[in-house]
Amino acid sequence: MAIISDDGMGASIDYMYLNKPENRFKERSRMHHGSCSLSVVGKPVERLKGNYWTNRDTRGELLMNKHSGKIVDDFSQAEALFLEKVVETNE
Repeated sequence: MAIISDDGMGASIDYMYLNKPENRFKERSRMHHGSCSLSVVGKPVERLKGNYWTNRDTRGELLMNKHSGKIVDDFSQAEALFLEKVVETNE
């Protein structure tokens, strides 16, 4: 479930999720529920910034400041996009 809102002062994305790890990850990451609240920073958008928490008593901060206009089908494809940018930057 997700809610995207804009109160005129800024936009936000708030969502809840259920993480069901594959069997190979269950020993280190059991199934859990979580929630996240992200603020959309800048016009045009420069980054997403926010907090997350889970029912495993974990919590933290998120800062996302890289983006791509490309559409991908899964995490590994998305990860490859940003690894390409790191290689280009380091060359």
